[in-house]
Amino acid sequence: MSFSVYRQNYNLKEIEELVHRTMELVSKSGEAEIVNNPLFLDLVEINKAFTAAIHRTHSGIGEELTRLDDIRDGLHANIYKVIKGFAKIDIPPRHEAACALLAIFDRWGSVVGLSYAEETSVLRNLLNDLAAAPNPAHLATLGLDDALAALINVQEAFEDLTMAKGEEAAELAKQVSASSLRRDVLKKLGTFCRFAESMTKVSAPWQDFYSKLDEVLAQV
Repeated sequence: MSFSVYRQNYNLKEIEELVHRTMELVSKSGEAEIVNNPLFLDLVEINKAFTAAIHRTHSGIGEELTRLDDIRDGLHANIYKVIKGFAKIDIPPRHEAACALLAIFDRWGSVVGLSYAEETSVLRNLLNDLAAAPNPAHLATLGLDDALAALINVQEAFEDLTMAKGEEAAELAKQVSASSLRRDVLKKLGTFCRFAESMTKVSAPWQDFYSKLDEVLAQV
């Protein structure tokens, strides 16, 4: 299939377009078994929250908050991946350093699906823990000094903006961001697409629908 749920670098507009085209094609199919499919209905439901979050992004300071949130999401995810990778390789002292850091990251958990305010709280606590000895030395052992410094800088910029803009930023901070919903939307879209592909072997309506779906998603 042209669309891949495993590709994580779709931007918000691309994801919005992918879902829009899928929903439009489902509607045009006129097939009850496709229109009422539970996996499709799940996609429709999460898309409501995703669309609302995107609209907030393009109002007032929402766009800048989203930009900063995207950066901190990416940094957090990439640092975690590096630590997890080193933890799987039994080569001292990197293995020991990675295991110690991994325990800290796992303690605070994922930031996916959190509101701006919730993510800010998690990252603030995480960064405080990482600043305590011997964690700076562990980070240096893994070559993550610059990555952590970048995360600290963007987190500070995010908090400075929310402080400077007062009520508007505080209201946005309570909302789930579009960037935090990205992975869940892609996952539900991917699940529906894979189901549609599997149904082509047993259902003519699904076979026709899937051939069109693959074609339109390839254009994004």
